[in-house]
Order: sequence, then structure tokens, then C-alpha cells
Amino acid sequence: MPTTLHLTRHGETDYNLRRIVQGSGVDSVLNGTGKAQARALYEAYGEVEYDHIYYSALKRTKETLAHFLTNTDIPSTATPALNEINWGVHEGRASTPEGVEQYRALAMAWKMGHYHCGLEGGESAQQLADRLQPIVGQLHRARDQRILLCTHGRTAVALLCLLQRLPLKHMGDYKVANTGVYVLEQHLDRFVIKSANNVDHLTALDVQSRDSWSQSK
Repeated sequence: MPTTLHLTRHGETDYNLRRIVQGSGVDSVLNGTGKAQARALYEAYGEVEYDHIYYSALKRTKETLAHFLTNTDIPSTATPALNEINWGVHEGRASTPEGVEQYRALAMAWKMGHYHCGLEGGESAQQLADRLQPIVGQLHRARDQRILLCTHGRTAVALLCLLQRLPLKHMGDYKVANTGVYVLEQHLDRFVIKSANNVDHLTALDVQSRDSWSQSK
């Protein structure tokens, strides 16, 4: 059995709802919708016999996995390596037309391979990738395991590239909804996506995933 990874993003927060940039410097909590999404995630995947659970050091990922962490004895690891990218001076601020344009310019720079670019006071794509490498290495070394991992929008799409051994310029190819699930299987030296951004567990909820400016979560 190849190692299988279930990669998901945290549930909705009021910052998502109000289009306020979070990033690694804003330790927000789930709102009512986010808690309902977290419960739905557990109801859909709680019977999976995971060997390990990984999540970031921020409250919104731990709360998303609260049912897994309290109702099972699965080993778990909280690590700041999985925190969202730092968006610098934009964190904690409402999205503005100027901010959106700066983000779009940055996303284009990354798409062109300029991974050392970042917003003022924030991390670059390369810095994000560098801090993710130890986790990526652990996942690549795993054998015959089922792993659940909860992180953040930009971090998730960077992980998808690194796990598949793709350049970071492909980050923009992926979308990750609140509690959307990617299923990846390990094949030789890389992971392969078997299911992308699955939100079937949310169909019973009158909930739509809301995006601010792309993966600024």
C-alpha cells in the first residue's frame, strides 16, 4: 500500500469572511461556519485509520482537526513549518484594490520563476518552500502510512508543488477551499494527486467557501 496523504485547509474564519489578510502573523479562530466545516470533515474522514496527523502552530488548523485530536489516539505533530506564508505589512488589514494589485503582481512574479520576491516585510515563495522542506522530506520518507495534514491556502499549494516535485511557478494551478481535501499517493520519488479539492463533505451544509485575495489565508 503506498503512503496516502489527505491534505486539507483550515475551516472558515471571520477574517476570511471579512476579506482581511491573515498569514502567519494573525492567529485567528474558526467562526460558526468554520466549526461546521470542521465537524463535516470529521464525519467524512473520521473512520480513516491515520498513522499520523500534522497541522500548523496556528489555532485555526488545530480547531479544524479538533474532533480528530480529541476522539482518537493518533500521534500528532503541530509545527510552525506548516504556518501560512507571512504576508508582511498586509496582515490584519482588509483587502484593498491596491493590495490586490500588489498581490497579483507578486503572483505573476512567482509564475515567472522569481521565487525570492515577497510583499513588504513578508516571506518570499522560496522562504516558504525552504521551511516546508523538512516536512516534505518526512512525507517522502514515510512508508505504507495514512497521513492527515491541515495547513493554509498558500502553504497548501506550495506543498502540492513540492510533493509532486514541480516548480513553485505551478502554485497558481491549484485551489484549496476551506476544508477542501486533496488525496495524494506516493509513487516512487513523488506524490501523485488522486483527488483534488474535494468538498463533498460540505454538501449537507448551506456553506460556500469564500476566498479573499487568492491563498492569503
